[in-house]
Order: sequence, then structure tokens, then C-alpha cells
Amino acid sequence: MIRSLRAFVRHPWQVGLMVLGIALGVAEMAGIDIANASVSRAFDLSIDAVVGKATHQIIGSDPEGVPEDL
Repeated sequence: MIRSLRAFVRHPWQVGLMVLGIALGVAEMAGIDIANASVSRAFDLSIDAVVGKATHQIIGSDPEGVPEDL
């Protein structure tokens, strides 16, 4: 462990690059997660806009269901 600390003290730019790399990786994963959530929500909203939401269901008492011409 002492060797690691000595290496960090001798090469501070490597520590900085390591921290920068970790920060970029975390930011990238957060960005991808936010983009996926946004695309999923936009897709759901567009489906609702095109198809519409069903609020009622018509069920006939006849075993054949409701006639199509009705």
C-alpha cells in the first residue's frame, strides 16, 4: 500500500487522469440512462397520441359478441 501511495505522489497527473476517466465513465452511463428513459417516455406518448387511450370497453351479452355493423 505504501508503494501505491508513493507512486501516486510521484505521478500526480496519472491520479488526475484516473479520476477524470472515472468521472467521464459515470457521466456517460448517467447520460445513456437519461437518454433511454427519455426515448421510452417519448415512445409511450407518441403511441398514446396515435392510438389514444381506451376508457371504456364494450362487451356484448351474446356469446358471439357485439355485431360489427353496430
